[in-house]
Amino acid sequence: NCMQDLPKLTSEQQQLLEQQETIYSILRSVETIEWAYTKGLLQPEEHHVECQKLINQYKVAKENITNFPGLDKFLSTYNIKGMATAKKRLMEENTGYDPNTIGKPENIAGIVMKITSNLLGTRDLIEMNMLAMENLVPAIRECYTSMQKYPTYPSNFKGISTLDRWNKKLSEMKAIDSLTEDEVKQLKFDIDNIYDEFSNVISTCSLTHNLSLIHICRCRRIERCRSRWSPYH
Repeated sequence: NCMQDLPKLTSEQQQLLEQQETIYSILRSVETIEWAYTKGLLQPEEHHVECQKLINQYKVAKENITNFPGLDKFLSTYNIKGMATAKKRLMEENTGYDPNTIGKPENIAGIVMKITSNLLGTRDLIEMNMLAMENLVPAIRECYTSMQKYPTYPSNFKGISTLDRWNKKLSEMKAIDSLTEDEVKQLKFDIDNIYDEFSNVISTCSLTHNLSLIHICRCRRIERCRSRWSPYH
């Protein structure tokens, strides 16, 4: 019997294994919640509650492991792929939701800057040929998620449906898969079109009257910057 040939784990080794399994389970759960959120199956408040529970569980779990090396080392040691979004949430310990600012004009400005920053960042990945799934999947997902937070789009706006199509396509691909040359060209074309389409939306929306459109379209930073285009100076 091959099972009899396996060395028996000590109680300490067994405990460590169970603790590591807990970390992995939390990662998988966060990734599932993020997937459900991008599919529109969870409302922002629901996403926040469930994600915060897992963040709290992660804090406890990592404290229970002596000399826990961190998520980067944990993922690389066990060759765990496809957890970029979950890793980001757990390492930042932030669900990305602020109930105190929902619907306020200043929050709309932050959403606009987040969307444009994500779109420009994704375009940069394509132009720099950083086309690995571990780069593209979270980038497209962030674009899709942030764009859903903007309150009002015209009926002919196609940006969200285009991102949803790419999000589904990339989510079904394996980590070792890659886009064809034609698919890369189409992705860049779509991102550019979404960026232009969204710029047209915000240029006609009164919600952004306090935000410089030139700054929105040129600045690639989410936080306040020192650009002469910034309305914060």
